[in-house]
Amino acid sequence: MKGKNLFESLGFSETRIEGLLDELRSKGGAVIEVELPTAAGPTVHLVSRWSRSADTQSEPARELIAILVDITERRKLNARMREAQKLESLGALAGGIAHDFNNLLAAIMGNVGLVKAETPDSSEEWEMLTECESAAERAADLCSQMLAYAGKGRLVSQPVDLGALTADLADWFRISLDKRIELDVRMEGNLPKVTGDSAQLRRMFTNLMINASEAIGDSGGEINVSGRRVRVDAEYLRRGGFVSELPPGEYASVCVSDTGSGMDAKTLEKIFDPFFSTKFTGRGLGLASVQGIVRVHEGALSARSRPDEGSSFEILLPAATLPEIHEPPTLPSMKEALPPLDGSKGAILVVDDEEPVRKTARRILSRTGCEIILARDGAEGALEFERRAPDLKAVLLDLTMPHMDGVEAHKLMRSLNPDVPVLVMSGYTEQAVSERFGAAGPAGFLHKPFRAEELLAKVRPLIAP
Repeated sequence: MKGKNLFESLGFSETRIEGLLDELRSKGGAVIEVELPTAAGPTVHLVSRWSRSADTQSEPARELIAILVDITERRKLNARMREAQKLESLGALAGGIAHDFNNLLAAIMGNVGLVKAETPDSSEEWEMLTECESAAERAADLCSQMLAYAGKGRLVSQPVDLGALTADLADWFRISLDKRIELDVRMEGNLPKVTGDSAQLRRMFTNLMINASEAIGDSGGEINVSGRRVRVDAEYLRRGGFVSELPPGEYASVCVSDTGSGMDAKTLEKIFDPFFSTKFTGRGLGLASVQGIVRVHEGALSARSRPDEGSSFEILLPAATLPEIHEPPTLPSMKEALPPLDGSKGAILVVDDEEPVRKTARRILSRTGCEIILARDGAEGALEFERRAPDLKAVLLDLTMPHMDGVEAHKLMRSLNPDVPVLVMSGYTEQAVSERFGAAGPAGFLHKPFRAEELLAKVRPLIAP
C-alpha cells in the first residue's frame, strides 16, 4: 500500500496508519480532502481519490487504490491571495473614508484654534473650545487607525526601543487593569530596536493588551508580553503560522498572550475584520488597526487561539537600520503662534478640492500678512501659479484631487518656477507621499488634519525673507 508508505513518511505510527486507512476505506470511491497533523508538528492537507478493486464483480474489494496529492502549499497560497484581496478592498474603503473625514476635521480643528486664540483662557467659552478640540483630536486618532488598517497611516520612522516602550506602556496599563489580572513583561536584553513610529507602536500594543484583558474578563488570569531577537526565514514563518512573507533577516519578535476564554477557528478567521467583535456591536478597529500597523511597518502578525486555552499574538518587526533622529521641536503656544506678521508681502496659493479646507487655510494664513489665493483643484492651481508666479512666496498643495492631483500639479509648477516652495498636505504618511513625488519632492509636508499653529509653523520658514 503506497498510501501507507506516504503516511509513514509523515511520521505516523502503525496504529494511526491503520486507523486512517479504515476510515478512508469507508469512503471508497469519493474524492475527499483530509487534514492530517503529522508527528513533526505541521499539518498536511491531502486531496485524494480512493477506489476499491476486485477480481470479479461478485467478489468483495480486496485492495484499496489511492491517488494522493499534497495541497498544503496550494492552500497556503490561496489563503495569502484571499487575505491580500480582503485587505486591498477593505483598506481602500477605510482609506477613502479617512481621507474625507480628515478634510472635515482639518476645517474643524483649524477654525477652533483660530477662535481659541482670541478667547480668554479663563472663560467658559475657552473651556468649551478646548473640549471641541479634544473631541476632534480623538476623531483624528480614529482616522489614523483607519489609515493604519489601510496600510497608509502616518509614520514617523526612527529607531524604537521596544523594551522601553512596552515597559512604559505596562506601567501605565497596570493602573487601569483589573487587580485580578496579572501583567508580566519580559523583554530579552538583545532585543533589537525596530524602525517605526513610536506612537503607532504604542497604539498597537495598547490594543493587544486591552483585547487580552477583555478576553480574561472578571475571572482573572495572566497577560504575558515577551520579546526576543529572532532569525526569520521561510521555515520560521511556516512554523509560526504567519500568512505574510518576509525577507530573511534579523527581527524583533514580541508576543502578547493571555489566559482568557480563547476563540474557535471560525472566530479566529474574522478577528482582523474592521468592527468585528465577540463583545458587543461597534467595538471599533482594535485588531484591524493592529494588522494595519504591522503591515505599514513591513512586519508580520500571527494569531493562535483555542477555546478555553487563551490567545497568543506574535508580531515580527525588522531590526532598525535608520540612525537616531531627534524629536521635532515643541510648537509654540496658540497665542504665540498666531499673531499676524506685519509688513509681509507677496502671496500664498492654497490648492485643495475641499472648500472648508481652503477657507480655513485662508483664515489662518491671512495672519502672515500675505495675499491668499485659492484654487479648487490641481488644474486650477497650476493656472493660478502661472498667472501669479512672480508674486508667490509659497504654495499649500493637497495631494488627492480630481482633474489633476498634487503630484502632477507640483511637476507642472516646478517647470514654471522651481524657486517657489511647495508644502504638500495629506492624511497619508510622509514616507508614502515622498515615494510618490520621487527625488524632486516638495519643500515640506503637512499632515491632515492640522491645527492652526501647525500650519503656521510649517509655512513661516518658507515665506521668511
